[in-house]
Formats: sequence, structure tokens, C-alpha cells
Amino acid sequence: MRRFITESYRSLENYKTGELKIEEVPTPVLKSGGVLVMNHYSLVSAGTEKAVIEFAKQSLAGKAHSRPDLVKQVLNKVKTDGLISTYHAAMQRLDEPVPLAIAAPAR
Repeated sequence: MRRFITESYRSLENYKTGELKIEEVPTPVLKSGGVLVMNHYSLVSAGTEKAVIEFAKQSLAGKAHSRPDLVKQVLNKVKTDGLISTYHAAMQRLDEPVPLAIAAPAR
């Protein structure tokens, strides 16, 4: 008889603070016609993850300097939605935990 691990974990990062955390998440439910894959190993892409972590640890000004494309989006949003609304939307987005990318070979 095969034993299956019923716990699933994911690592999350907060873009505003750079805080990393690992949380337990429910095992996915198998849907009709779907496939549930069992992972044997998970790998982290060091280059991509390092860049994401370094970005998150920057100050707000540092983030703006490193991502002028996002600054342009924010300025366009200020023109259409106003300063206060744009500020709240930007802070809310930075507060949302972002899953780190993981390569997970499975069979």
C-alpha cells in the first residue's frame, strides 16, 4: 500500500516588506476529468527567486527606480482614478502575498 503525503506547502513573499513565509495549504481536490499529480521533489529557481526577493526588500523609491514600467502604470492610474484611489490600490497590491515560483517535477 502506498502512503501519500496529505500536507501541501507553499512559500509566499510580501512585496511591501520582503517577508518570506511558508504556509500549509489544503491538498487539492480531484475534479471530474482532472488529474492529481504527486510531486516527488520541488526545486527553487535561484536566479529568479533572488531577483524577486531583492526587489521586495527595496524601499518604495528603490522599487520605482528598478521598475519604471510600473511607475508609468501608476501615473496613468492616477490620471484616471485619482491619487488616493491609486495609492490604496498600490498599497493593497504590495500587501498581497506572492507565491514564489517552484519547478516541481512529478509523475
